[in-house]
This record gives sequence, structure tokens and C-alpha cells, in this order.
Amino acid sequence: MFWNIDRIEEGIAVLISEEGKQYQLPADRLPQGAAEGDWGRLEGGIFLADPIETEKRRSMVRGLLDDLLG
Repeated sequence: MFWNIDRIEEGIAVLISEEGKQYQLPADRLPQGAAEGDWGRLEGGIFLADPIETEKRRSMVRGLLDDLLG
């Protein structure tokens, strides 16, 4: 299951799954460079960023925006 970093506030990363589940973990358990909007997997309570999945989903969103604004 993939998770998205929805937001980081007050040292807590709020992740949202594809199914809409929410999970919170200390932001220091994110890999260095991880940011809001990144996608990845949770393993043992640690977020593992997936740059390929992140780019795939960002590209999909850009395409939807282009269609709406085009």
C-alpha cells in the first residue's frame, strides 16, 4: 500500500494512504529530503520514499490540471 506525506507540522508527519487511512509518525523517522507530496511505503513504522511512484503520481496530477485548464 502506498502512502502520501500529506503534511508535516510540529515535528509530526501526517501520512494518508491510497484508501484514505491516516497515520502519524515523528518527522525524524522520514528519510532525509522527504517532503510533503512524496509517496512511499510504510515498513516497521518507517516511511520509505518511492521517487518513481512520486513522479508517476505528480505527472498524473499535472495531466489532469492541463486537461482542466487546457
